[in-house]
Amino acid sequence: RVGGPRLARSFWRRAPTKKALAALATGGAAMQARQLALNGAFASAARATQAMDATGVQAAAYAISQQFWLLCGVALFALQSSAAALVPAALGDGSGAGDAARLADRCLAWGLYVGAALGALQVAALPLIRLFSPLPAVVDAATTPALLMALAQPVNGVAFVAEGVLLGLGRFGFLAAQTALGACAMLVGLRVADAKHAGLAGVVAAIFAFNLVQAVSALLHHLRLGPLAGRAADCAPAVGGGRAEQVCVVDDDDAAPAPT
Repeated sequence: RVGGPRLARSFWRRAPTKKALAALATGGAAMQARQLALNGAFASAARATQAMDATGVQAAAYAISQQFWLLCGVALFALQSSAAALVPAALGDGSGAGDAARLADRCLAWGLYVGAALGALQVAALPLIRLFSPLPAVVDAATTPALLMALAQPVNGVAFVAEGVLLGLGRFGFLAAQTALGACAMLVGLRVADAKHAGLAGVVAAIFAFNLVQAVSALLHHLRLGPLAGRAADCAPAVGGGRAEQVCVVDDDDAAPAPT
């Protein structure tokens, strides 16, 4: 626009640096590995449901329960995207890691609250499953897995938001590793469900194991291993001089927040 910032003409001719290319290649490879693990795990779940019976009732019920979950799950994807955008923005505006950590904590809390609310809403909406199929057998088979998926929504909410925090911090390698670990847990769960003939309930339990591994490992990174670990407790409100102040312990690379 007129009077606004302009790209230098040399921008179009200047090749990216080796460091930038290396960072891009590393992050891209990690995200591709993560996607492969996701696709492999959920393809195995779909295959397990298709092999349960020759009529296709269980496979259709599984597909319906997944679609029913997605009606509420899109809100969790939105929370994940919000966390991925807000956390790096807090780090980049000069507020320091303490503010970014507290923001991440609030995002995780919202993931738990919204997940619980969505789970309750999904339970209340279970009668709507009959709208997804005219076959009573399919509706009956889909009710139990849809209920179990609804009960797992609080854990899903934390897992999705915690993944968003990892994305915002650029921890693509850790994200890929935890996804691979969750995929392994899911595959083991599918084998156990098949051996015990647990049906769709066993498949949903395996998916829950995947999300639980995602949530626990991402929280471990946030609380113990990552750059925001322990920063939320660095600043605590204190009372001094007749008014509330903020007393902070900061590192050399953190800017001290202004008194409130």
